[in-house]
Parts: sequence; structure tokens; C-alpha cells
Amino acid sequence: DSNESSPESVHAQIADFMRQYNIEDDDELWLVIDRDRWHERMLSQVAQLCAQNPHLNFCMSNPCFELWLLLHLEDVREYDEVTSNELTMNRKNKAGVTWLKKRMRDLLGSYSESSYDAVRLLPEVPKAMSIARELDITPADRWPQNIGSRVYLLMESITGNNLKNQ
Repeated sequence: DSNESSPESVHAQIADFMRQYNIEDDDELWLVIDRDRWHERMLSQVAQLCAQNPHLNFCMSNPCFELWLLLHLEDVREYDEVTSNELTMNRKNKAGVTWLKKRMRDLLGSYSESSYDAVRLLPEVPKAMSIARELDITPADRWPQNIGSRVYLLMESITGNNLKNQ
């Protein structure tokens, strides 16, 4: 399963970057990954490596990054049980498109990982952050065990807006 986008490879790339560039005390680097197909042991090792480095932060979306985007458009906490299960499983349809990618296409009109209307999502960032924080019922865990995205932590760092302190 290992390839250039595996958590291990991404961590190695970040470590190389940190060696090549002069990382200042207040610099932050973020490892943003999907839960999807990565083995628990691999994720645990990478999360541990990040925890040992004061400049490196680890945030995961479970099952994948599209969940973070979806939170800008819908409150998944309001889904009925069937829809919630579809989101959790995030299976591919006959065309090979995951449930979340299809949902994003339905809501935005078109969606691909490399091309979507990010400008439309921007005004909804605070809402997505708030929902993601509320979904994060196990913040002490290294990543969300259930549906969730820790991208809100990255956004709090960028915006200086820590919802926990409000």
C-alpha cells in the first residue's frame, strides 16, 4: 500500500524539508492525511513521530479530506442513520466514486480533488470549524476514531481563532 502519499513518505518528505530549510521556533508544519486505507500501525508510528517534533502537527480526517469540505456545506450530525452509515463507509459506487466525492458533486455541481469551488466554501469555514470541533469527542486520541476531521486545528492555527477559548 505504501506510495508517495503514504503517511510515512509524507513524513519523510517533511523531515527532508525541515533539514533543507531553516525552520524557526515559531514555524509550524502540518501533516494532513486521510484515514481511508492506511493501516493503524503506520498511522500510529507517523503520529508518534509528529508528536516528538515541536514544529510538526498531525491532523487526520476520518474517513477522508472531503469530510472537512462537506462540513462547510452540511451538518453531518443531522444525518439520519442510513446517511450517516453511508458517510462512515464511504464506499465507491459503480463508477468508482466514493460516497463523499459524489455528495460534494451533488452539492457543488462539480467536484474533483484538484478542482472545486473553494471560494464558495470560504465563508463557511467558521461553521466547518465549529462542527468539526464538536465531532471531535476524543481530542486526546491521536486522530478521530469516528467520523471527524482535525483540520479545524490547522484552521485555528492559521486564523488565531481557537473556538475552545471563546
